[in-house]
Amino acid sequence: DDAVRSRAMTKPTARGKLDPPRAPPLSQSRRFDYREGKEGPPMPTGGDSRLTQFASHHLAVVCWSYAALRVPCEALYTEIGLEIVKRYQTDNLKEGADGEGPSNLSPQSLGMFAWSFAVANYRDRKALGVLAAAVPHLVKKGRFNAQTVANSVWSFAVLHFFHFPTFALLGDAALRYVGNMSVPATCALLWGLAIAGIHHRPLCAALLTRLPQLLKGMDASQIGIVVW
Repeated sequence: DDAVRSRAMTKPTARGKLDPPRAPPLSQSRRFDYREGKEGPPMPTGGDSRLTQFASHHLAVVCWSYAALRVPCEALYTEIGLEIVKRYQTDNLKEGADGEGPSNLSPQSLGMFAWSFAVANYRDRKALGVLAAAVPHLVKKGRFNAQTVANSVWSFAVLHFFHFPTFALLGDAALRYVGNMSVPATCALLWGLAIAGIHHRPLCAALLTRLPQLLKGMDASQIGIVVW
């Protein structure tokens, strides 16, 4: 039943062995090396108060940018994880007008935080739990879009954060945007659900009707992900 499955989904074990869809490669113009000497680039230390000055979206952009550029900065992700918990956990959050959920966390920011941690392979289960706890509020408000919901599913799966209710809600949200799903979003969404072991029947049925159009724009690896 769902209760048993929910407990099983929290175990940090992969449900499949296929490598995740890779993020687009960086162009040579965006590749760079640090040249600050033996000590490397400066990194924030515990309790860095400067991050509190960033609006939520700007903090998500910073996190995403470092991950996209493949900059090794575990210290920064640690600080951002602490900031996520401080801002959005149930006991501390600034509630929205309806009294539910954080008023200043958007689905885009949530997706960017989760994607960044996934690309960097940084597993902060407490921060991920806080982000997952915000999903019901954001789904209820209908604030997701096709790419954001796909990124969120993919990211939670990559990080082995298998929480059944979160995946089920994200699947419900994705169902609203099937008509706008791009090829990368479709592949990321299906891969994440498969790894997590979530068979969302209405979503799978809706995507099946959309696939004939999408197949024309898929390469071999993307077709392989869909078939898998």
